[in-house]
Amino acid sequence: MADNVPFTASVATYNAATDKLASYSGLANTDVQLVRILKVTGAAGSKVVGSLNYHVVSAASTNTANIKASAGEIHSISVYNDEIYAIHVKLHNTAGTPTAGSGVVRTVSCQGGQTRDLVFPGGLAFSTGIGISIVKDITDAGVTAVGLSDCVVDVEYT
Repeated sequence: MADNVPFTASVATYNAATDKLASYSGLANTDVQLVRILKVTGAAGSKVVGSLNYHVVSAASTNTANIKASAGEIHSISVYNDEIYAIHVKLHNTAGTPTAGSGVVRTVSCQGGQTRDLVFPGGLAFSTGIGISIVKDITDAGVTAVGLSDCVVDVEYT
């Protein structure tokens, strides 16, 4: 895309059943791959076209949850830590609810009183499914629960 070229609105239709773009208009064929990282701003805020959002305010537990029960990609993670200690969001490649301290494939840490925003423009791939746990321990084997309302985690995924 050349500099100083006016932007023309594009429309993409996402098919959740196939986890693919069903149709698109206003884009050249070579630009279709860019749809995954284009931002759309509306009343609900900004998000990757066709993405879903997992949102959780921590419970007094390890907050294990299955975000997606099949292969998928994480496009961004936002973590706000309202406590004085660091929290660690553990990502698991699993189709079911993960076990805290087991099968960790990536850790996103956030220091006390801070916000951590990570964007993965090409997507962070999970071949089996996307699981999450939130703990106080930095080690993959950590199982120390965080407290009630200690943090907020948002995961944007497809």
